[in-house]
Amino acid sequence: MCLLTLYHHLAVPQILRSLCLLLGLWILCPPAWLCQGFASAWPGFGEPFPDSLAALGPRRLATDIQEPLRTIRRPVPETSPNKAPAKSQAAAEKYQLAKVLEGEGKNVEAIEALRAAIQLQPDFTEAHFSLGVLLARRGGEQYGVALDEFIEVLRLDPKHADARINLSNLFEQAGNLEAALAQIHEALRVSGATVELYTLLGEKQVRARRYSEAIRSFHNALKLDARSSAAHYGLGMALRSLGRLSEARSEFEATLDLDAGDPYAHYQLGRLLVQDEEVQQALSHLRESIRLKPTLSEAWAELGGLHRRLNKPEEAEQAFRKALELSPDQEKACYALAQLLQTEGKNAEAKEFFERVEQIKEKRHASNQASSLNSRGVDLMNQERLDEALVLFRDALSRDPLHAEAAYNQGLVLARLGKATEAVESFRMAVRLRPGFVLAESGLGLALKIAGDPSAEKQLQRARLMEELIPKETTIQTPAQKEPD
Repeated sequence: MCLLTLYHHLAVPQILRSLCLLLGLWILCPPAWLCQGFASAWPGFGEPFPDSLAALGPRRLATDIQEPLRTIRRPVPETSPNKAPAKSQAAAEKYQLAKVLEGEGKNVEAIEALRAAIQLQPDFTEAHFSLGVLLARRGGEQYGVALDEFIEVLRLDPKHADARINLSNLFEQAGNLEAALAQIHEALRVSGATVELYTLLGEKQVRARRYSEAIRSFHNALKLDARSSAAHYGLGMALRSLGRLSEARSEFEATLDLDAGDPYAHYQLGRLLVQDEEVQQALSHLRESIRLKPTLSEAWAELGGLHRRLNKPEEAEQAFRKALELSPDQEKACYALAQLLQTEGKNAEAKEFFERVEQIKEKRHASNQASSLNSRGVDLMNQERLDEALVLFRDALSRDPLHAEAAYNQGLVLARLGKATEAVESFRMAVRLRPGFVLAESGLGLALKIAGDPSAEKQLQRARLMEELIPKETTIQTPAQKEPD
């Protein structure tokens, strides 16, 4: 029953699911000690937990994500509505010290103070939450440990909405949009409908390219507060992505009526005005966007294109160079600058930028190739051609070292080939690359158990808890199409 439950989540067609499950059971026949099920350390969980690697299936590609559409207006939450006080005076003092250190910008020292508070009082919910926030702010390398802190908060307090919001943001940054969306839905369930939560949900739905759902979420937000500039902006983005440009323009104008200092709304409105041939107004909005946020590279690139249309090559060149200084991989800006330089007779420099365009394309092509190799490897796995599949997964990782699915699939193959130690390292890589990758967490625990590692049970408990908190990925995801310009 356990195998059937998890195999429902495999990224393969239904017929292949059944065939692969039967074949896997026939070939692998995991030993009895591995099939005894998970210890009842976490009572009350509804779904059976995977008890062998035969229950874990290959993964193709997770939902691709874009860069964040805008800065979320609300700062990272620091408190929960149901904040619980510290039970230990010493822990409370360490927590307050951490707050002071954080206010002084001494985040490393603040992290150490929070860890000390948790050591004094392991169930100190707000210390775990604050530690998660500080670790998340340190960037991608710390996302995994930050995720652990937010999960611990939710284990202690399942109604902690701020932890779900931050957990959702971490999942999104790691490319797990299904899990990110689920956390906001759950925050809405435990906290009730708020403008902020519906807006956050809509923003994430836009990034997942679920535009119709996003429109509903933004409308829900605006029913609660018709003057929410963030909801108007998000609605404009969803409408623009569906090609409903006149409606999108109205929403960006509404955003600026409510908040004239929004650089993103100025940029988006400027883009639409360019398309509507309202050049002078477009120029005004793009310049205002840059004045408000000088690091908005897309606005510089759009301004360069507009100057070029207005036959102002010097201004166009300056804008394109600024865009590339801020974001070196902007292919369109790079190509436009190369063309401009060629037109001006600066052939040597133009050649450099044309070559740079090719490098950007090659980088994107390598990532696409890695996904294709991973998918072909999954097909070979399903045919039990494990050695050939392993070659493809390794090739995929050589082209894209950040491909979490290829690392996970490589771990599955290595485990089935009896190379448990190597499998452990591959699963660890997948977990590091994609925090919240539940199947990889489970695979790691089971591979550790096969390898006789004493940390296996702790890892399996972690995977079990994450399975309860994080939704399973049940569909084959294909590379998302590029968002329309």
